[in-house]
Amino acid sequence: MDLDSTLKRKPQQSTAKKWLMAAAIGVSALGALMMYQWATPTVVAASQLQIATVEQADFVVKIRGFGRLKPKYQRYLTNTDTAMVEAIHVYPGTIVKKDTVILSLVNPQQAQRLSVARLELARQKASVNEQRINQQSERLERQANLAILKSELQSAELRVDAESKLIEQGIVSSLDYKRSMLNVAQLTERVSIEQQRLAQLKEMHLQRSKIQQELLSQFELNYQVEQRAFDQLQITAGIDGMLQVIEKRAQHLLDFVASYSAFAKLPPAQKQAISSEQLNTRLSAIFPELVINSSEELHVNADLGQLEQALINLIKNAFEAGSNSAPSLTWSRQGDNLNIEISDQGCGIQNPDNLFVPFYSTKANGTGIGLVITRELVRNQGFELSINSKPQQGTQATITVPS
Repeated sequence: MDLDSTLKRKPQQSTAKKWLMAAAIGVSALGALMMYQWATPTVVAASQLQIATVEQADFVVKIRGFGRLKPKYQRYLTNTDTAMVEAIHVYPGTIVKKDTVILSLVNPQQAQRLSVARLELARQKASVNEQRINQQSERLERQANLAILKSELQSAELRVDAESKLIEQGIVSSLDYKRSMLNVAQLTERVSIEQQRLAQLKEMHLQRSKIQQELLSQFELNYQVEQRAFDQLQITAGIDGMLQVIEKRAQHLLDFVASYSAFAKLPPAQKQAISSEQLNTRLSAIFPELVINSSEELHVNADLGQLEQALINLIKNAFEAGSNSAPSLTWSRQGDNLNIEISDQGCGIQNPDNLFVPFYSTKANGTGIGLVITRELVRNQGFELSINSKPQQGTQATITVPS
């Protein structure tokens, strides 16, 4: 064994042990310091304290984005009579009260019926008043006659009473006295008859008044019905909430059918400024599952009824294309043009060469004029319709609106 090597190793082992002991002591001290700080309460200056009362309130969350609100409660606004839209006072998206007037309708026939009902009611009221005056006059006349008879009877009774004292003195003859007695008896009978006639007259007047009052009630009811129907031409909200969509499709279809006897004879386009949001709202009400893609609100100058009908035809075809997913409606700008695209992922069009051939259809119940009418509706406004279809890949129908 080398003695020098053994003597040199011992100092190295002693130094390592010292370092380990020092590290253990440091860790223990650090842990003790952390425990002390954790156990010691934190001191905060009074100026940094905020004291307030905790109250319960609704948590308001404001969200902005594209989509369609689904109402908790719905109320459909309808009208029981045929009428034309005169004015639209409130548009979808507006907060309304229950008495807010949304639509003003006009119906000349209803206005005429109300006028006739009002005139008949006024005539019946005048007739009732005239009858009341005549009956009062007749009763007064009978009462006057009765008063005269009673006065004559009292005079006759006074005469009989006076003659009964004079007959004993021989001043009045017994014949005159008997005549006076007979006159009293006759006047008494006449007063009784006149009283009965007055009572019968009052009963007759009462029955006539009841009949006239029943007729008046019928006229008033008829007037109230016509007035209520006329008032319903002012369509009110009925409840507080937000207006979603105004259904005017029926009127558009009536106008369309009335002025459109064949697809070759379309009525002139009545163009107006229309927003994409306005059409989106209306189409969503008809096709709730339609997917609408619109990053911004766009505007187009078009005939609302004709453009909406064209879009309805295209969207209906897209839903019937046999796709597992809902069709989409996309608004976009391409240069100076505005494009409205309806896309589906259906089976595609099997024979695209016959798309616009009248009365040709691959559907079992198809008429074969749907796309023909749609293209004419689009062209009638100065727009263009293009259709791109691939078998088993879907169809894209695009309406191009030039600037």
